[in-house]
Amino acid sequence: MVVKKIKNDLIGFTLIELLVSVSIITILTGVFLTNYHSTNKRSEINMIAQKMLSDIHLVQSKSLSLAEYGASNIPLGGWGIHLVNGESEYIIFADNNGDNMYNIGEAEEAKGAKTINMGNVSINNINLAEILDIVFLPPNPKVYFNGTLGEEAIISLSDSESEKKININFLGVVDIED
Repeated sequence: MVVKKIKNDLIGFTLIELLVSVSIITILTGVFLTNYHSTNKRSEINMIAQKMLSDIHLVQSKSLSLAEYGASNIPLGGWGIHLVNGESEYIIFADNNGDNMYNIGEAEEAKGAKTINMGNVSINNINLAEILDIVFLPPNPKVYFNGTLGEEAIISLSDSESEKKININFLGVVDIED
């Protein structure tokens, strides 16, 4: 059996090889962390837009199913959603007086209405007005925008880096666009 001797000067890494390896790992880590942060921000606004879309569908469902507001009170004007330009929250409300608009007192959480906070995302622009009340009136799927039958509402949501738009047409069809 032949045993070969290995010279001691051929084992290990040189200082230059070690520095190059550490530099490459540092650069790759920096690129990954930068992309991770921006992807995380985009996913936040996507989740908020999906949540708003889901809440608009909830309001439609409550209106068409004649959901009660409180103990046994079906709202005269159905259910709606109240949005204010520049705010980072919106309100789901019951239109108790039938004027197809939000009024103070129509959003008591104990009776089924609620306020939704969007965190760092805010309503950037509404194409119809500074304040938008969207009300779905049963039994037909009539959609009222600020008290009148409307054509289409476009709601822009934004954070510091990106924007999403939610479109609602006069039939109550809701979709999200980039």
